[in-house]
Amino acid sequence: MNNQKNIQSLTKEELNQYSEFIKLTIEQLSKELKSTSKTKSNQAATRLDIWEKKLFDLNSFLI
Repeated sequence: MNNQKNIQSLTKEELNQYSEFIKLTIEQLSKELKSTSKTKSNQAATRLDIWEKKLFDLNSFLI
């Protein structure tokens, strides 16, 4: 599915909730990057890229 198309179908309230969810997820993953567990840290790094892309897409849409 096209992420941009999905974003376009959201209401203003849903966009705000989605934005907040993305920011909280990025915050949590950033904390996990500092984990002493190599596996957890590596997984967080991989997932962080995906969520940062989602935030970029959302911000691009909102501009």
